[in-house]
Amino acid sequence: MDRAGLTVQRMNLLLALRNVVFYSNFAAFALYVPLYARHFEVSTSVIGLGSLMTALASFVFSTFFLAKLVERLGDRRLHRFMWLASSLCVLLIFLLGKSTPFLYPIITGGLGAALMTLMPLNDIAATTTLNGVKPTYGLVRVAGSLSFMVTTLILGPLVDRLGHGVIPVWMISVTLLAQVLNNSVTFLKVQRDVATLQKPAPGTRRASLLMLLPVLATIILLSASHAAYNNFGSVLLEGLGLSGTQLSRVFAVAVVAESVAFFVADRFKLPFFPVAVLAAGLAIFRWWLWFSQPGYLVLILSQMFHSITFATMQLAFMKYSQTLGNQTRQLLISVYGGVGMQLFPGFTTFVLGFFIDRYNTQVFLLSMVLAGLSLTLAMLQVRKVQAASSQVVP
Repeated sequence: MDRAGLTVQRMNLLLALRNVVFYSNFAAFALYVPLYARHFEVSTSVIGLGSLMTALASFVFSTFFLAKLVERLGDRRLHRFMWLASSLCVLLIFLLGKSTPFLYPIITGGLGAALMTLMPLNDIAATTTLNGVKPTYGLVRVAGSLSFMVTTLILGPLVDRLGHGVIPVWMISVTLLAQVLNNSVTFLKVQRDVATLQKPAPGTRRASLLMLLPVLATIILLSASHAAYNNFGSVLLEGLGLSGTQLSRVFAVAVVAESVAFFVADRFKLPFFPVAVLAAGLAIFRWWLWFSQPGYLVLILSQMFHSITFATMQLAFMKYSQTLGNQTRQLLISVYGGVGMQLFPGFTTFVLGFFIDRYNTQVFLLSMVLAGLSLTLAMLQVRKVQAASSQVVP
């Protein structure tokens, strides 16, 4: 890439393409690899264990190794290495999984450390200023959401017509495309500000974490309520008699709603806890619809709520984090990314894996409970803020 001729538009395009290939593989991994595993008779409990291993591996690698490797290897070399590792794990799943299904959790754990770590790696690149050029993060992120949607719309009919064997072909093809794009995206090392190198005073991180605990608990619980939907939604819908094409449309509607929310809601000020009250309340209704085993059209309608239960909530969280100092903001986002997006949902998925076959959509009762706890915490914080405001003397 010619750095001298770099513009915001070109950087946005290159980063958007990088997100396109990642979220395409992520869609195949999250929605269709579990179906492929069920196809060669891996139990849902083992699939749930695989989700837990994925979460643990991704959390450990992202938290303890990613930043150091970016500094030592550089963005392009690390990006290439992660895609090669992902390719190897994909091949192991589809070559060894049929004969040795007990290896599924181990292999998916490796795939989690490789493929899922590309998400924070892409975010690091998308928030890095190069030669004074700052990318537009929202546009780059929406490109990934649209890629997720298109992948589900294409893979569903392909699975119906050609069988589950099309899934590994898709993932390997996307991996090869990622390597081609990787040669067009290069980022220089950015010199750290001296202030960021200073170690915080003893006890500062603990005090900051305690202060942020209500925010973290609220969004982590709401994120965990999506675990059954994110990891077993495709299996449950197939069990309800939906075809691969119908299944892909159900998930595509949620991504469309998410993309619209990222564009529209970003223009407004979003106070975190009032948005959390709305998002958690709507999540309870959404999971109740899934619990009640509705028809195809009702499922489509419920997916529109994804714009608030996920996208708008994420935007409110990010806007809240921007009101904090650098070190506190980094602590908040890192803990949420590790615990809220990986460990807690992964553990929830692992537990649900033992109940999916027996209880089917009744597992969304747990989703309703988690959303209810998030709603309770958010309402308590809203009342606390209102009480404090009423005591202020005009």
